[in-house]
Amino acid sequence: MKSLNSKKIIALLTAFLMLCVPLASLHSFAASIEPTDPLTEVVEPEPYENTIFAPAIEAIAETDDGLRYVSGTLMLIFEAGTSEEQMRAIVEAQGGETVGYNSALDMMQVRVKGRSYEQLQQQAQRYSTLPGVQFATPSVFADICYVPNDPWEGDLSASSWTGKLYRDSNWNMDMINASEAWDMLGYGLSSSASQPVLVGVIDNELDTEHPEFTQSGNDLIVRFIDDGEPEKIGSALSIHGSHVTGIIAAAPNNGLHITGIFQNGEVLFSQSNGDIASLLIKLERMVNAGTKVLNFSWGLENGTASQAEQFAVPFALAMKKLFDNGFDDFLVVQSAGNNGHDATLNSLFATINTSARFRQITGCSELELQKMMDRIVVAAALERPDKVGGWLQYCSFSNNGLRVDIAAPGGSILSTAPIYLPGSNGLITKSGTSMSAAHVSGVAGLIWSANPNLPAPLVKQILCANTLKANGLGSDLGASLLDAELSVSMAMNIHFVQFDPNGGEGATQSILVLNGETTLIPGKIPVRAGYTFIGWSEQPNDTTPKYIAGESYLFNEDTTLYAIWQAKTYTLTLNANGGSVTPTSVVQARGSSYNLPTPIRSGYTFNGWSLNGGGSLSGNMYTFDTSNGTVTAQWTVVQQAKKIFTTKYDATFINWILFFLCFGWIWMWFG
Repeated sequence: MKSLNSKKIIALLTAFLMLCVPLASLHSFAASIEPTDPLTEVVEPEPYENTIFAPAIEAIAETDDGLRYVSGTLMLIFEAGTSEEQMRAIVEAQGGETVGYNSALDMMQVRVKGRSYEQLQQQAQRYSTLPGVQFATPSVFADICYVPNDPWEGDLSASSWTGKLYRDSNWNMDMINASEAWDMLGYGLSSSASQPVLVGVIDNELDTEHPEFTQSGNDLIVRFIDDGEPEKIGSALSIHGSHVTGIIAAAPNNGLHITGIFQNGEVLFSQSNGDIASLLIKLERMVNAGTKVLNFSWGLENGTASQAEQFAVPFALAMKKLFDNGFDDFLVVQSAGNNGHDATLNSLFATINTSARFRQITGCSELELQKMMDRIVVAAALERPDKVGGWLQYCSFSNNGLRVDIAAPGGSILSTAPIYLPGSNGLITKSGTSMSAAHVSGVAGLIWSANPNLPAPLVKQILCANTLKANGLGSDLGASLLDAELSVSMAMNIHFVQFDPNGGEGATQSILVLNGETTLIPGKIPVRAGYTFIGWSEQPNDTTPKYIAGESYLFNEDTTLYAIWQAKTYTLTLNANGGSVTPTSVVQARGSSYNLPTPIRSGYTFNGWSLNGGGSLSGNMYTFDTSNGTVTAQWTVVQQAKKIFTTKYDATFINWILFFLCFGWIWMWFG
């Protein structure tokens, strides 16, 4: 299999940064609102909870400048922690009616009195000042990003995939080096190097009976995530979802139609009419289902700069809420738009930025907004080279500017069409930045398939790493060209070394390493009370380290290294307190125990040991901790008993004494 020069890969990876961004709280507003003009009643579905309110066609209106919106409907986003009951109470207090609700996004769709867009704008502005309401907007429609054109088909030859002539019907696959990427991943072999990945598509109708989506290859599955069955509507719009999904995931190796870029995993399709409330709920469902790549071919095609900014706010708030709920390892690929102007005017995700003004209107910090942008890829459209003199150039309709992250084929793209479309034979050629976004989504799926451990910001950097640029429009210098081969090669050559502190704390969490290149073990080491760090090893219970901080080693796969600890030793001093004891001190490791001896002292009774700092003492058992300690003997003086003396007299001696006393008395008396 093919591989790229390691020096080229190293050069491209040198600038990669991995972000870890703290999250902050959002601002709140406070004021009141009054209902305005009545709304002419229209027949609409009954409201339902924790799902999407789908307005009736009769309720869809359009401003003079072509902006479509839902009459009498607002979309509200509430502050985190606001309960559903509190949300409904706020709405009902203003005379509104809740018709749609999503708990994960703290979002409600509200029916209000007011038909014109100006009236709805006024009510949205007033709602946004209510306590607990974070954002309010009329419910507008985003547009699908493609430019209809005439069909084109051509026959392929053996050189169509590698000839780099870009003239055949698969010119787009040849331009992005798709076959080279498939070769690296082992597609078509009995054993593939790729891992299954979940890719999501939010679009209009999908023809689920199309053989490209009903026949799986390499375990690829296209699944409809919404409740019920997808609609099949014989209109121009119904082509779009099938065309985009075919670029991403048309089944390979079935001898039919085309081959999609992404060939291992599952594609989730979610149907939307473009209502931004619907798009946000679909986003939440996709991310919650584990989608890694989300293809988003929507935008505000006819919007002004202020409208683009306004309708980007709920998408920024939705991403923040997803981050707050622990969902941040996903990538959104949005089409740049087809009006030939700056991509920021396409709104939604493409208008999210870190400016002071956007920070103010969203209540998000600069770091939070940057974290969002690190997970958003905006794709411009490349024209077919033989139509522009062989140049790698943007399509004339493609939006452009600094907000564009990447350029991918978007002109004259052959892909799947609904099989019921007259004359299509299941294929049609279309142009638009929607097609470009689909190419990027497919390659993002390949990257994660090659290395599922990559974080989303790094996947974006890999996608945009090509130093070869497209020719932009006007003063636009052009964005990096999509290159599937380069992206997959980089992904396959990236590994991660994770550092487990193994009971300690404060170590480097992980480092990115390149296959076949020596890597320096970082000098930031963990700490652990009572232990000395001596190095790293692949096994947590090793006593001898295999990797030393500050030295370089070779890693050819993802590796987890565990900190190896050596327990520190501490001294216990035994104070006999006037007596004698052996030993007088003991040196042992933290956590170990020592059975204290019994000291001796003449004239005293030993009453036990007392603790004077250090570890812990239970009876005569001392346990070492993280400092030196002392134990002191306790004594009681021995009390001496009183002695009783007894004199024994000889009876004969006493008798002689008495005889002489009596004799002397008689002699004196009679003498």
